[in-house]
Amino acid sequence: MLYLNITIVSLVYFNISMLEHTVWPTLILSKIIHFPFWERFDYIYIFAWLMVILPPCCVYLWSGIRILRETLNIKPKILLWISTILVYIMTINITSIISLEKIGSFISIVGFVIIYCYIPVLFFWLNIMNFFKRRNKAENKLT
Repeated sequence: MLYLNITIVSLVYFNISMLEHTVWPTLILSKIIHFPFWERFDYIYIFAWLMVILPPCCVYLWSGIRILRETLNIKPKILLWISTILVYIMTINITSIISLEKIGSFISIVGFVIIYCYIPVLFFWLNIMNFFKRRNKAENKLT
């Protein structure tokens, strides 16, 4: 509902040509709000968005650590520190909107490769391996 409301308000306030040339329209919308006792409301607005963005990031980090723990048999505490440091280093290198778009396009390509290439190849590979294991078990029982 939050995303729907923000989308509707943004579309009502901005026209299409303004939205094409605006980098963060919701942040610009927050600059409209003025309170007599707050000089910069956009700082509070950005912090509120941090509370919206932080829980999904924590879920992604937790699920990635869980997958790594199951596959590599390393303690989750070590994986948490390594993953957090890697995420921090990757976010430090984002200096402009162009680098953010490059990262987004890279992640979409990697996601496409994982979903449409790696998973089917892994499925067929595991089926072939299971076929040969069952065949070897059947041959060992006969001898």
